[in-house]
Amino acid sequence: MAPQPLLNGTSFITGAGSGIGQHIALSFAENGISNLALTDLDGDKLQETAAKIKELALNVQVELITMDVASEEAVAQCAEDGGAVWWD
Repeated sequence: MAPQPLLNGTSFITGAGSGIGQHIALSFAENGISNLALTDLDGDKLQETAAKIKELALNVQVELITMDVASEEAVAQCAEDGGAVWWD
C-alpha cells in the first residue's frame, strides 16, 4: 500500500519568497498539500519558490500573491479577491 500524504487541502503561507516561509511551502508541497497560496513582498522571490515547487514535479496548484501582510487593507483585499477560491 502506498503511503498516504501527510497533508491535503489548501495552505496560505506568508513570507514564502525565502527563509522559513519558503521551506514551509516546499515541505508542504512534498508532503501532499494540493493548493498553496504564497505571499511575500518580493514577487521575484515568490517566482523562485514556485519554480522550486515545479522542479519537484508535484501536482500542486500554486497562487502567488505579492503583498505586505502587515497592511490590514492588503490582507482584506486578498481575502476578498481569493478567499472563495482557496477555501471552497
